[in-house]
Amino acid sequence: MINLSEKNLQNSSILVNKNNFIDFNFLEKESYYIRKKIHENSLVIFFANNDVESMILYYALLKHNVTILLLDDDLSYKEALKYIKDYKPAYILFPKKNDYKINNFRIIFKYSKFHLSKNKEKLNYILNSNIKFLLTTSGSTRDPKCAKITFDSIKKNTESIIEYLQINSKDRTVTTMPINYSYGLSVINSHFMAGASIIPTNYSIVEKNFWDLIAKNKITNLNGVPYFYEILDRISLDRLSELKQLRFLTQAGGGLDQNVFLSLRNFCHKNKKLLYLMYGQTEASPRISFIKVNKNLLKPSVGKALPNGKLYLVDNNKNINKTNTEGELRYEGPNIFSGYAKNFNDLKKLEKIRFLNTGDLGIFDKRGNFYITGRKNRSIKLFGYRINLDHIEDMLKSKKSNVATIFCKDKIYVFSEKKINNLYKVNIPKNKIINHVLTKLPQLKNNKIDYKKLEDTVND
Repeated sequence: MINLSEKNLQNSSILVNKNNFIDFNFLEKESYYIRKKIHENSLVIFFANNDVESMILYYALLKHNVTILLLDDDLSYKEALKYIKDYKPAYILFPKKNDYKINNFRIIFKYSKFHLSKNKEKLNYILNSNIKFLLTTSGSTRDPKCAKITFDSIKKNTESIIEYLQINSKDRTVTTMPINYSYGLSVINSHFMAGASIIPTNYSIVEKNFWDLIAKNKITNLNGVPYFYEILDRISLDRLSELKQLRFLTQAGGGLDQNVFLSLRNFCHKNKKLLYLMYGQTEASPRISFIKVNKNLLKPSVGKALPNGKLYLVDNNKNINKTNTEGELRYEGPNIFSGYAKNFNDLKKLEKIRFLNTGDLGIFDKRGNFYITGRKNRSIKLFGYRINLDHIEDMLKSKKSNVATIFCKDKIYVFSEKKINNLYKVNIPKNKIINHVLTKLPQLKNNKIDYKKLEDTVND
């Protein structure tokens, strides 16, 4: 995947302390040293985070002929053990702070803050060597189902990203999402493949250390999910004006609030920064479409399919050819995943999947740009009417309060961080819609709303 030129080997790769980057030449040598400890065609479960050691170890695994199951190092022992029992890896790579004591595994190598454990059992299943990644599909830790992603799918998707965003060896980015989240991972992959630089950090956008770090290290691009930009909009987009080398912003991972979008669009136009809205899913390795925002775009769009891909709408498996007509988004392209795995028994074969039903509803305009209108499984029927819960969220959210809605026990529950006084906007009987105020809406590690936890709140 990564074929760096002799020139790029001298480029900065990873910021290892406040003042110093290691170059790709050092990273290549370190990677070779680490790879010698792990046999080819093995499954490695890697519990990683956004620190320097994780980036170095990830690079080594990326360059190696192994299958990587990427998980957050913040998993509980019980959750981690379930993945290990279900998938039977040959190796486990984890931070020593986690102190995973797993039967039949022994520590064979220590790398800074990490331990590498090897399975002492003889593994009696076949691992398809074409599977490069096993990626969790929701960001949630409750479901061990993973998408099987081939090396070729990741490579083609990463090449498209580099071409579209024109990432080069002079670019620098900072980690703003978990490494095991497919969007965050694609940012890392595209910078490694382009011979660009990565600044790993676990600081959040509201911390002064985050802004000091990115200003000092002259980042050229920022990438984030909607929540990232909502917070940025609240604390003032003008902070970006201080980043003189900042060239572009990308947003994916869900729909962007209309007001936040307009703020971002106007800021970027005024300050001559590029803004790209993107759409993707883990099952597409992960990006599907892009749009470069201009001042004439009036609402968030996910644009058009990336090169060699095809995005279209269907309704009951029939193609929709009319503009502004809602249907489910379907994608075809060389970056589609090769089926799901729930345990080691699913690692033998790859499925040939012709198209990906995204589960998202959308429309397209006369220019062929697509717009997400909601989730297929977020539509409910109440009093004979079709109601989309995402539409209710958009209707009720404000700068002062995030909003999340669920349908449970024949009622719509609206969770918010401040009391909502305009529930009347939702044209259904008062006894069918209930507002619950929480100090903070529960979130997954990728900053998406944890709807399962909200359902648990109602059911308790």
